[in-house]
Amino acid sequence: SSGSWQEVMKYTVDSNTSSIERSGTININSQNFAIRQSGAGCSYSLSPTDLHYGPLETNGAVAVTAVDGCVWNVSTNVPWITITSLLKGTNNGTVRFQVASNDSSLSRTGSITVEGQTLTITQDGAPCSYAVAGTNQTFGPQPSSGTISVTTLKDCIWNVENTNPWIQITSGPQMSNSG
Repeated sequence: SSGSWQEVMKYTVDSNTSSIERSGTININSQNFAIRQSGAGCSYSLSPTDLHYGPLETNGAVAVTAVDGCVWNVSTNVPWITITSLLKGTNNGTVRFQVASNDSSLSRTGSITVEGQTLTITQDGAPCSYAVAGTNQTFGPQPSSGTISVTTLKDCIWNVENTNPWIQITSGPQMSNSG
């Protein structure tokens, strides 16, 4: 019997873990069969996603994981976090940054964002300390008034305690900031 015979050749295509489209050719008796495969969509992740620092200036880093061929951009939402590495990368990489010292007693939170993925950075406030200018003042027998200068960090609250009935505190028993 004469005629043509048809045979089926099977093949598989591995996953394309890159974002870049790829193509290849299978050659069968000098005849080319082209195969194209689209790239994987870009996806990104950060590690870690939360960091906590004390009040002093410090340096840090976050690892960026990205699909091969994917470009990513870095931004921060606060002026006290400075990106010290490049603001753009491709593939996996590391973002390096510096956290400025916190001169307030209040903690603060900022973030670094890489293509929609966020690293949250929390920084403690500086501990409150207090300095009183002078240690005493002498008055004559007539009614008088005086001031005491107290220096502390912004947002530190300081209390006044007076157990002397003949001395009146006229500015309130609780203050904040320097004054």
